[in-house]
Amino acid sequence: VVTAAGDVRLNRRSDRLRADRIVWNRTTGKVVAEGNIVIVNPEGDAAYGDRIELTDTLKDGAVENMLVVLEAGGRIAAQRGRRDDGVITVENAAYTPCAVTGSDGCPKEPSWKITARRVVYDPNKKRIRYTGARISVFGFASIPLPAFSHPAGNTSDDGFLTPHLRYDRTNGF
Repeated sequence: VVTAAGDVRLNRRSDRLRADRIVWNRTTGKVVAEGNIVIVNPEGDAAYGDRIELTDTLKDGAVENMLVVLEAGGRIAAQRGRRDDGVITVENAAYTPCAVTGSDGCPKEPSWKITARRVVYDPNKKRIRYTGARISVFGFASIPLPAFSHPAGNTSDDGFLTPHLRYDRTNGF
């Protein structure tokens, strides 16, 4: 068992892990990281959390108190999530493509978000799928979407397109 503490950095091929403390069991291949965790995959998606359990390839694992910032744009937040073969699955989660900080750097509520019982992000397909979802606009839950998916980030796709909502002085909402 190898234990490292401080500003620990672990690299495996293109996957990178940074944490305050990392314990690696070389016999079982299990890596447990705690405190200020950031794990970045080759696609550039960054997962933040308080505690993460991974395989020693740094590809598969589970994280608690999770925030994923997608390279393609958008954020997924959940209490718990996992990554298997690159696919990120989270339960009781929220997704938004909107900024969650204001121009002053302070946290703010996004203008719209999708909450769901289950969210699955497949970086190879560049798709986000939802089960039991609802769209919330300015904090008001509105449209229920039992099953829904859309492309990740600012890319377009054919089929049902997500609305672009905004407010300005000229046109209003």
